[in-house]
Amino acid sequence: MTDPIRDGGQAAVAVLGVALAVVHVRHVLLMSDPLLVVVEAAVPLGLSLGLVASAAWVRREGYTRRETGFVLAWVSAGVLAMLCALLWTAGHDLFDGADVVHLPYLVANNVTGGAVVGVVLGSYDVTTRRRERAYDEARTEVQRERDRFATLFEGVPSPTIHYEYVDGEPLVRDVNPAFTEVFGFTEDEAVGRSVDDLIVPPDRREEAATLNERLGERDLQVEVQRRAADGTRDFLLYTVPLSETSEHGFATYVDITEQKRREQRLQVLNRVLRHDHRNAMNVVMGHAADIVEASTEPGTGAHAEAIRSRSEDLLERSRKARSVERALGEETRERPAVDVAALVRRRAAALA
Repeated sequence: MTDPIRDGGQAAVAVLGVALAVVHVRHVLLMSDPLLVVVEAAVPLGLSLGLVASAAWVRREGYTRRETGFVLAWVSAGVLAMLCALLWTAGHDLFDGADVVHLPYLVANNVTGGAVVGVVLGSYDVTTRRRERAYDEARTEVQRERDRFATLFEGVPSPTIHYEYVDGEPLVRDVNPAFTEVFGFTEDEAVGRSVDDLIVPPDRREEAATLNERLGERDLQVEVQRRAADGTRDFLLYTVPLSETSEHGFATYVDITEQKRREQRLQVLNRVLRHDHRNAMNVVMGHAADIVEASTEPGTGAHAEAIRSRSEDLLERSRKARSVERALGEETRERPAVDVAALVRRRAAALA
């Protein structure tokens, strides 16, 4: 997007460089001493051409109107300082009459030097301001993300902690309100202490130590029992480390006590109903068998045989349902790892 003021400021630097270069070329043409040509004319000529290049560089870097203004201010300050130095030198008679002849070139040399120093300082000023602005924006964004995360952390409905893994134990670094409500510890009481000391029952310490070794696993999910404010309860524990190399992470405890109680009640009810069903079917089958043996009428015996056959089918379905229930229970149960090679060696030794 074009900006006349910004583009005009950048063009002014280039025009200044071109004008000074013309003056320095004329100076080169008037001089015969090679050393003086290099020192008094060639070097300033190169610097003036550098001003033209710096204007192109400023444009390529995308300087804004305000940033271009900073560069022009520094260039003006540099030129003014060098001209003041030249006037001070003239006022103290530090150059002779011969130098007066070359006064326009001395002025051009001083303006060139001041302008180059101004461009350098201006570019450094803009770079520093950009760096500070980027740092402030990054810090603001980090603070904004931190605030959003804090809001999310505080609003999680399940007890959640921020832990740090230190010397084999997870230490509490922060807790959300749900944790203080469920487990009965204030934030001041919990922070800095071991999670195991706070909420792990004494008979579960060995299990907790095993889990601590797995805290580095991403998305760890396991059923645990923990001491809540109203007694021991069942939780589904989720742990998420911040990264693979970080010792920090988050753990969330989802209360599944009532769910497990309902499952246990359903299991008991299922067993009772299945037991009663099996006993009733056995009685029915027994009576049907007695009817078949005692009956002299073909029709009665056929009906009794149908009752017995149907009862056997119902008992078989009950047994299949029990097998399916056991298989599903085995799928959800966490199995330990088995060394297959060692198991085969033991079996082979037993058979030998």
